[in-house]
Amino acid sequence: MPVADPYQAQLRGALVGAVATKLARQRRRAMFRRAAFATVAVAALLVAVITVTLPNDRASASIQVETRDGSVVVRLLDFENSPDEIVGALRNAGIDASVEEVPVGPSNVGHFVSLSSDEGGAIHIVQGNEGSYSAFSVPQNLGGLLQLKLGRVAQPAEQWASASDATAKGEVLSCRDLRGLTALEASRLVADTNATVSWMTFPGETLAPGAETVAPYASWRVIDALSPSAGLVLIRLTVDGSWPFLTQPPPQTDPSCKGK
Repeated sequence: MPVADPYQAQLRGALVGAVATKLARQRRRAMFRRAAFATVAVAALLVAVITVTLPNDRASASIQVETRDGSVVVRLLDFENSPDEIVGALRNAGIDASVEEVPVGPSNVGHFVSLSSDEGGAIHIVQGNEGSYSAFSVPQNLGGLLQLKLGRVAQPAEQWASASDATAKGEVLSCRDLRGLTALEASRLVADTNATVSWMTFPGETLAPGAETVAPYASWRVIDALSPSAGLVLIRLTVDGSWPFLTQPPPQTDPSCKGK
């Protein structure tokens, strides 16, 4: 998938200008044969500059695939990759893969949201979480087909394939610092949203409307806020705000909101 590259455009412009000046000087002081040869050289140089913007070259710059210690580590360096680019990069590393684009919320577009292998194997998320990640590793000798799902922009009323962090940039509660707040405090911060907000205590009890503002749940603390689909938010609580899962807890402020 080609993208506009200002650096390459500037480089091409500078090259064209430099060559034009050189040809003008050659016409004044050299024979026709030398000028013609220079023109051929210019054409070859211009082709080389244009080539760096082609999809295959872009893929190698936006997807990093490394083999180390018996594992293949795949890392997205931006979030504008096409399925064909990812499949090609993995094929070059000896991994047979398929990539399906699935509808997701704004913050998950271009991220991996699911992966599986029909032969199992040790698959690890390197950067991100189970619902949205930009880097993973698989065994170098992985057999069978690696099946990946890549987030794309969801159409109106389309069900999302993976929940978003509702506080991530671009989401319905974009960049609102809710984690660690009491349910009562958080309820005030989300009162102006147009989304339908539900509250859940861990483990697994959905609160009745308004229960988050009165005892005993008003003092429980927010551990995360998820958006399973457009216009929907689920805020989860524990009694003291401690993270109840084996995975690492999300940061207080979503990384996408830093320097907002």
